[in-house]
Amino acid sequence: MKTIKNSELHVLYGLIYKPELAKSEYVDPAWFYYQPFATLVSYINKLDTAPGYVLLRNGFEEEHPHAMRSEDWEAIEQSDETTASFGPWLHVLKREYNRDQVKAAGVAYGKDPSNDNYQALLEAVERFNGVAHNDDPGESLDDYAEYVRRRVERGDVVRGIETYPQLDTLLGGGFLPSTMVTIGARPGVGKSALAVNLAQLALQKNKGVSIDMFSLEMSANSVNRRLLAAFSGIPSQKLINPTLTLSPEDITYVQSIADKMAGYDFRVYDSRVTLPQIVQVIRRRVAAAKHGYMAIVDYLQLIKIPGTGKGTDQRYRQIGMITGELKRLSNELEIPIIVLSQLNRRVESQDVKRPSLSDLRESGDIEQDSNTVGLLWSRTPLAGEGEQAVNVPDVRDEVLTIAKNRDGELGEIRFAFDAPKMRFRPTL
Repeated sequence: MKTIKNSELHVLYGLIYKPELAKSEYVDPAWFYYQPFATLVSYINKLDTAPGYVLLRNGFEEEHPHAMRSEDWEAIEQSDETTASFGPWLHVLKREYNRDQVKAAGVAYGKDPSNDNYQALLEAVERFNGVAHNDDPGESLDDYAEYVRRRVERGDVVRGIETYPQLDTLLGGGFLPSTMVTIGARPGVGKSALAVNLAQLALQKNKGVSIDMFSLEMSANSVNRRLLAAFSGIPSQKLINPTLTLSPEDITYVQSIADKMAGYDFRVYDSRVTLPQIVQVIRRRVAAAKHGYMAIVDYLQLIKIPGTGKGTDQRYRQIGMITGELKRLSNELEIPIIVLSQLNRRVESQDVKRPSLSDLRESGDIEQDSNTVGLLWSRTPLAGEGEQAVNVPDVRDEVLTIAKNRDGELGEIRFAFDAPKMRFRPTL
C-alpha cells in the first residue's frame, strides 16, 4: 500500500464514524493523495443520510466492490483519533494539498515561465496562505506537556463512574470516559448479575448518571427484577410472584425500594439486537444525559449486523466490526461502555477454572479493542455447567481477574456472590 498521510487517515476516521461532518464542512476528494480514499470521500459526499460505520462500509463496497482493500479500512480504523479532532486535521489536509499545488505550480512555471503559469503560481500561493495561519494539532511531547500544564492550571480532573472501590482503584478512578471494558465469563457464573450490580452501584454513587443496559438474552422485566433484588436483598425468585411469596411487610418494603429506583435514569432495551440500533440509542441518550452516561451490553456474541453473511469466518469478522464500532463510539462520545462476552468451553475442562485472555470467544479483536478486560470465574466447584449445574451453593466464591488494563493496574477482586439475591459483595 502506498504511504498515506496521517491527515488523510484522521479526516477519514471522522467521516466514516460521523458522516454528517461532510455536511457541515466541505471535504474535497481532490485533497486526498491516495485514490481509494478519494473515491470513498466522493461516496460520502453524495449520501443524503448519515449511516453508521457498518452500513456505510457495506453500501460503499456494494457500489465500489474493489475500490478499497481490507488493509485500507484497517488503516483508518487504527488511526487512534476521535471525531473531535476532525476540524484541526481537515485544516492540515487542506494545507498539505495547497502546499503541493504550490510546488506543482512552481515546477510548471520553471519549465514554462508564461503569464498563465505565473498567474497559476500566484493563485496557488494565495490559496496556501489562506489556510496556513492556523496551528497544527499537537503531536510532540512538548505539545502534550503543555496540554497537561493547562489542565493542571484549570484543576481539570477526569472522573470515572464509581462502583466497587476495589475496582475503581484498578481502573484508575472508576469507569473512565473513552473506555471499553469487556467482562468475560462462562454461562452460569454470573456475568449478567455482576453487570446489574455495577449498574446498581453506579446509580447510587453517581448522582444523576444515565445508564442503559442492552439485554440481548434476558427480558427487560428479568433485568429489572434482578436489579430490585440487588437493591432490596429479597431473593429474585420471590419477586416473580410477590403476592404469593412475600409477606405484607415485605411487599411494603419492596414497593418503597421500587419507588426509589423509579427516580434513577436506568433503562433496559431487550429488543434492540442489531449494532446500528444499539449505536443509535447510545447516541440519542448521550445527547440527553446531563450527569454522565454508561452503556452495558449483555452480551457481545448475540449482537447482529444486518446485511452480513453467516459462517464461522464471517462471524469472526462481525465480532471485529462490533467491538471496533463500540470502541470508536466510546472514544467519540467520551463515555464508558461495558461489554459482556462469552468464554470458550475449554475453560470447563481445566482443573482450575481460572481463564486467560485467550479464552475469550473470538478473542483477537475483543482483546485488541478493549481498554480493559476482566475475567469472571468461580472458585466454588460446580457440578455441571450453566443452567445444567447442580448442587450449586447459594453463596459462591468468585473472582474478577483484571487481565488487561491499558491505562491502569492488573489485579484480582474476590467476591461472595449471593445468587438468589443477585448480590456481589467484595471480600478480603
